[in-house]
Amino acid sequence: MIEHTHSATPGDYWRYLFGGNPGDEWRFDVAGVVCRVVNHWRSGAELYAGDILLDRSGRLLSISGEKPLLSGTVSDSSGVAHRIDVYVRAIRFVQIRVTVDGCPLSDAFV
Repeated sequence: MIEHTHSATPGDYWRYLFGGNPGDEWRFDVAGVVCRVVNHWRSGAELYAGDILLDRSGRLLSISGEKPLLSGTVSDSSGVAHRIDVYVRAIRFVQIRVTVDGCPLSDAFV
């Protein structure tokens, strides 16, 4: 399950106009490791496993969400590696879809 833990607020739009860098954040669990995706409006997106940065993209716009914007690998407690792919779609709001080893964590973009 993916949890959207921080969404843009109306005040974020004003902060952005005056140089701020608001963003969105999502959290999910992969084999007991808490992972998160952070998307900043000015500096792109980042994928973390715990506090470790797995991938970063400076790309500021992703409309279709057909190709992964972020990818990384996280190992479970027995050392088995799991591939994480994050698809981002930004039309009106920023939404993500996460797959682990090719299996989606949700039916749709969150």
